[in-house]
Amino acid sequence: MIKCRFRDNYSRFFLQHTEFGEREMNMTDKLYASVSLLPCLMFSGMAFAQEANPTAAASGAEPAAEQAAPFEGEIIVTAQRREGTVQDTPLAIAVLSGSQMAAAQINDPTKLTNVTTGVQLSTVGQQLALFVRGAGAPVANVRADPAAAYSIDGIAIARPVSVNGAYYDLARVEVVKGPQGTLYGRNSTVGAINIITNRPSFKLEGSAEIEAGNYDLFRGEAMLNVPLSDTFAMRGAVQATKRDGYLSNGYNDADNYAGRLRALYQPSSDISLLLTASYYRDHGKGSGDVSLNSPNGTVFTNDPWFVKAGPPNFFDQVPTDGNQNLKSLILSAELEADLGFATLTVIPAYLDTSYLAHTYTGGFEQRIDNDDKQKSVEVRLASPANQAVSWILGGLYLDDKQDGYTDIGSRPGILQREQTNKLSLKSYAAFGQVTVNLSDQFRITGGARYSNETKDLDGFVQILTLSQVPVPGQPVLPSIGHRNFEDISYRVGLEYDVSPDSLLYASIATGYKAGGFNVGLPPVNPGDLPNSFDPENMTAFTIGSKNSFANKRVRLNVEAWYWDYRDVQQVQFGFVNPRPAFALVTYNAAKQESYGAEVDASVRIGDGGTLSGNLTYTRSTWKEFALPGFVFGPFNIPASNLSGADTPFAPKWAANLSYTHALETANGGVITPGIRTRIRSAQTLNTTGVIGSRVKGTMSTDIWVTYQSPDSAIEVQLYANNLEDEPVFSFSGVTPAGHWGRPGNPLTFGIRAKTKF
Repeated sequence: MIKCRFRDNYSRFFLQHTEFGEREMNMTDKLYASVSLLPCLMFSGMAFAQEANPTAAASGAEPAAEQAAPFEGEIIVTAQRREGTVQDTPLAIAVLSGSQMAAAQINDPTKLTNVTTGVQLSTVGQQLALFVRGAGAPVANVRADPAAAYSIDGIAIARPVSVNGAYYDLARVEVVKGPQGTLYGRNSTVGAINIITNRPSFKLEGSAEIEAGNYDLFRGEAMLNVPLSDTFAMRGAVQATKRDGYLSNGYNDADNYAGRLRALYQPSSDISLLLTASYYRDHGKGSGDVSLNSPNGTVFTNDPWFVKAGPPNFFDQVPTDGNQNLKSLILSAELEADLGFATLTVIPAYLDTSYLAHTYTGGFEQRIDNDDKQKSVEVRLASPANQAVSWILGGLYLDDKQDGYTDIGSRPGILQREQTNKLSLKSYAAFGQVTVNLSDQFRITGGARYSNETKDLDGFVQILTLSQVPVPGQPVLPSIGHRNFEDISYRVGLEYDVSPDSLLYASIATGYKAGGFNVGLPPVNPGDLPNSFDPENMTAFTIGSKNSFANKRVRLNVEAWYWDYRDVQQVQFGFVNPRPAFALVTYNAAKQESYGAEVDASVRIGDGGTLSGNLTYTRSTWKEFALPGFVFGPFNIPASNLSGADTPFAPKWAANLSYTHALETANGGVITPGIRTRIRSAQTLNTTGVIGSRVKGTMSTDIWVTYQSPDSAIEVQLYANNLEDEPVFSFSGVTPAGHWGRPGNPLTFGIRAKTKF
């Protein structure tokens, strides 16, 4: 088993800035040090290329490296349900093509944080949590909804566990910041992640890719696209990943595989039918956390990925027998027909997901058995673009049903079962948006969305032995609820083309997320948390500009925002009625305010160099927030008023900086070295305020070098990620076992090779 950890002089330079504490890091020092690495990597790549092609180096021949630069073609996006480029889209949006995702080793959703600022993703178990500009919250359990809208090929995903296995054979991934309620089938308050996989094409092609690295990483991926006639084509893709855990007890490993089959029937340019079936299975040990239980929050004196192995001691030790088995099946169709006056799109879908796990996340035992079945149909009618008045109308029906249980070993010697006999969601939505071209340069857009959601819960809470047998004499506590939620969201926007390469835009948009249920009955005792929670709402004010200069060799995009976020849904462990039952509960904080500015820029340097970066300044604070107290375990959280405090995952400063330089070899191939650095200032990881929940600034640097053959049929990449070998935490929380957190990956390195025809 190959593992590697090192802290060289470069890493030690930053160690003083990444220890836990309250003083923020020196951003200037970190930026300076990051940039200072660029010439080293660039010149080493140049030397390699000159050795491979001494004639070209001596003659000063111009390298044929245009294919490696990111500006060779615009990535088409559909974040507004129409095709357009990033520069034409009046939204803060980060877009990565499938090849860019592969080059950046992004094969799961949490790694999207590596390439854009203002966005942080983490997982709680298999649930995905998206934080945008300090807004968002973890999905506490199956009874809560995500604050972001997730979609795969236009399918609205109610439970984001289904998106974890979709990151292969991709056309692109779009990360949209801010509410998107007038166009997306499901409600969205903080943003959206749209995954678009490759469609079948009428061209015979295929590829195979393997990757190996430390922690015994092995990953394989293959694709075959076959046109069976002039009107019918099929595309199949598979992937498998296996890796040892990053934690010393084996958790945070990878052991999964997935497959996708797509069939396209296109008898004419006016109509097409696309059928898709995909399957994903994830097993292995699953997620794990490290203990942050210490008087000053600094437990990482030797190894930040170390966890004591043994029976749960509700402090800093967990067993190593955890395991998981996640299965997800998605069946869908997409009918698209050009009716002349508009294009009709119909997307029916069926999702079947099961999750069986024995886990110790948060430092205590949990046994989970949950099944989820989703049926949905989305219908859209879109007028032709580029006319005086363009419009989109649509509707969504979504039916989601869950059942199962979660057994929580939150007290020594017993389990508390949260049984869900039925948890149902029926969602209806109608949405539309109209854009009026008042002149060749000036446009106004208005949109609205009506949502109606009904939720029903039938279940109970029961005390069990560790053998999952009911404890005699203990009551069965009912969990029953029925609620209906309605909302109207809107968006108003202005766009002005200052020139063909410069866009100004401004908008006001609202977003909404429905309420839901916790376990137990309505509260009766002081300190009881509610058994249901209300919707949350956001109003977002945005102004921005997107610009290209110097024959599109320079791009500069700027956006400023103000978000008014009300009845924010947060999560915390606490007692519920009747006691002594308690659970991870969702409740409403009163008000959150977020404002700031974001700059995104790219510069083509010479014929093969590309310097890219984004910088985000964020101020996100609680305006009104009374934190419920929780008296249990080693950390007792008193009730307190957090008004004025920073919200979680909102570093004041965040910066990404990258540089690549493509160089031609003697045989006409291309060598591209690159470096990418991510910097975050101090931030809070949760709302409790306990010692260690606020972490110092972090810096994480990746380097790579890629070789591409002259015919682009072969690609080989060497890479190393997180050179500092320092933990970047994606989540922390206070549980009955104390304060636990989840560090990101340590130093990883490997080789990736791909061939295609």
